[in-house]
Amino acid sequence: MQNAARQQMVEVLGGKYGQAYQNSSLLGKVFSSIWRDFQGCFSVDTYRNTRVLDLQNAKYLAQRSRDHVQSNFDQSFVM
Repeated sequence: MQNAARQQMVEVLGGKYGQAYQNSSLLGKVFSSIWRDFQGCFSVDTYRNTRVLDLQNAKYLAQRSRDHVQSNFDQSFVM
């Protein structure tokens, strides 16, 4: 689960060599955001406590979070 979420966020930030990924402040906010959403959605204190039955839903949440972050990220550079 952690690898899937990390892969999605790296993609949103333009890859490991992108400017956004190199910005440690932005990087921290993006990663914190996805894990905060994840913990709230599944009522767990760490992704390791995710029930096996919830893994498919967790993958869906990771995709939705990626889309949400990408949308907000794009809007912040347009303004």
